[in-house]
Amino acid sequence: MADNEKLGSTSPQVLLRNATNLDKLVNDRESESLPDRFDVLRRTWFGMEKAHDRQMQSQENRFDTFIASSGYEVIGDYTAGPLTLTEYNQLIRYNNELYKLTAATDIPFTTAGNTDETWTDTDAAHFVSVGDAALRQNLGSGEEGVGDALLAVKQPYTGAVARTQHDKNWDSLNLLDFVYATDVVDGFVDYGLGLNRAIAAMSSLGSTSVEHIPRRRINVPAGLLHIKTKVELSFGPFALCGEGIFQTVFAIHPSAESDDDYLFDFSSAGWDSTGRVRISELYLSNFSVLGETANWTRKRIFNFYGVGWDFAVENVQVWSPPLSSFDMTDVMDGVFNQVRINSGGRLLSAGSEVTHQINMLNQYDNCNAIRFMGCHFENNYSGVSYIRGGSNNILFGGMCKFENNSRNNLVPVNQIYGSTSDSVKFENIFVNHPANITVYWLDSNGRHVSIRGGSFMSPSEVGGYTGLRWFRIHRTNWASATACVQLVADIDMMHVDGYGYNGANQLSPFDFEGEVVFRAKAIRLARPNAFIYINWNCKIDIENLTLLGAVTSDYQTSLFNVAASSVKADVNVDKYNGSVAGTVYTNTAMTTASRRQSIISVRGKSIQSSSLTLSEGTDPLGYDESWTWNTSGNVANIGYCHTGKRMVVRCADTSNCLIAGGNIFLPGGAVTAACTITLMAMNTSFRQGWVEVSRVAGV
Repeated sequence: MADNEKLGSTSPQVLLRNATNLDKLVNDRESESLPDRFDVLRRTWFGMEKAHDRQMQSQENRFDTFIASSGYEVIGDYTAGPLTLTEYNQLIRYNNELYKLTAATDIPFTTAGNTDETWTDTDAAHFVSVGDAALRQNLGSGEEGVGDALLAVKQPYTGAVARTQHDKNWDSLNLLDFVYATDVVDGFVDYGLGLNRAIAAMSSLGSTSVEHIPRRRINVPAGLLHIKTKVELSFGPFALCGEGIFQTVFAIHPSAESDDDYLFDFSSAGWDSTGRVRISELYLSNFSVLGETANWTRKRIFNFYGVGWDFAVENVQVWSPPLSSFDMTDVMDGVFNQVRINSGGRLLSAGSEVTHQINMLNQYDNCNAIRFMGCHFENNYSGVSYIRGGSNNILFGGMCKFENNSRNNLVPVNQIYGSTSDSVKFENIFVNHPANITVYWLDSNGRHVSIRGGSFMSPSEVGGYTGLRWFRIHRTNWASATACVQLVADIDMMHVDGYGYNGANQLSPFDFEGEVVFRAKAIRLARPNAFIYINWNCKIDIENLTLLGAVTSDYQTSLFNVAASSVKADVNVDKYNGSVAGTVYTNTAMTTASRRQSIISVRGKSIQSSSLTLSEGTDPLGYDESWTWNTSGNVANIGYCHTGKRMVVRCADTSNCLIAGGNIFLPGGAVTAACTITLMAMNTSFRQGWVEVSRVAGV
């Protein structure tokens, strides 16, 4: 009946049965289990003790097996000592923990005693734990050989090999690995300190005086990272990579000194008058540098000195640098790809040590083979590029964008100031050079400058007025009149403003004082006061010239001003539309040889309403259909027509135009009656009157 009673029964039988079972469960020393009053086997206290002993023995056996397989030998308990260890794989036991000798302890080694005092005072210094507690301690340690060096990782792919987590972490460095809690200055972390530590760590991978030592890159996390301490690099290869121009942003530290110094100074330790070891394989990518501060701290951003052999700067933005962005001295063989420089040079002046955002300079060598591809330069107060010395093979291509630069109107947007600079190229670029910018977009005294393709545009202002100053090509500081073409330009489309007058001088959008080959498919010329100033041998071809607006200056000159007395001027305009007061002006003192060599052809198809008085000293210099007048009388002294040249003269078809006794001037200014011609209008409703005059040998 007791086995059938429910729990909590007060039946005397149940109470007796429970008391009996409890006595057996606690006091039985033979049976490890007994049935309760419901016939379910229950472990006795004796059974629980025996199970615990078996479990502990099993664990000890497994640990002994591990120790044995690891090559360890347990020689005894410390309390049984003194013990002598003759091998480094021998272990002793102390307080249920196993210990081995440290590597710094010489063998054989005998313990000093067998008490807690001798262990603490003497022996503990010679042993390290190899048990669970020590493992936990080692996993959390930053010492060499422990920590992540104890962890194995393996990629879950066929053929993958196991590596330590330490080696895995060393695949790349992170800036945050080198930033201390003490790097906070005036409330902002100075990340320049951490970058310099990371660079120092990388330098330990190889000699800093030998190029092409493999090294890891430094990864920079997203965030606003202030720099007070200048970041310095003297070796290569080197890579600094952020997470994107809008993610990783370096900024000038609020406490940085306003000292015209650099944030990043990459100067080769092996570059001097006798050494030629460059910082090779420099790679910067995916970050921005913010130069604007509350008090406009005077800082330059990057210095490259003795950098070369395939360096690359990719997807890097410099925003509002107070001074310059990239100063390069003796730099070669590299590319700037998708680099953006915006709103820079607010604190630069014409007298500054550097005057542009990109400065290519020379000291012991030159800048050579540098490419700017798909770059963006916009709203800079200063000019964009300055090339000095013997720098050569410089390319701006891949739709580089130049928009609204040189806002302070102090220096040209692009300036080549080195008579030995050679082969600077602009290919397929986009240029926006508005009328409020009154300095030249290109000012060059270099050799073999090339412009190919692209659009040179300006936003139309009131009346369609656009860019005032485009190209100035000159030979300032040339040691001799070395024969070479200084500029070859082949341009798709241009917007030009010929206003020219600066309050004191008449200036042209194009000032050619060196040899130039200039081609353009279409040019829109607003306010045609002046166009091209020719003071050296030039070849100019324009397919279509559109004139917008009227002459606005009181002393307008001809579109083409042939100023020199000894110039071979070869100018051809296939067609122009619009009205102009003067087409070609030529220096009256031109030599006979220059006149014989020069050909100026300006064909206007829509100028029948214009008027021009041909008079002595006006010299078409060849085939020219632009000369028209609306007069019905005599036209005298048409100018020069010399051997091998022809001149076409047109007049309106509304009247007869009779030239009686008019003269054509011969080379040298001579006049001969034999050259008198009579021009009769054809006087039809469909044609203009015209005559072609040619002087051949012997006439």
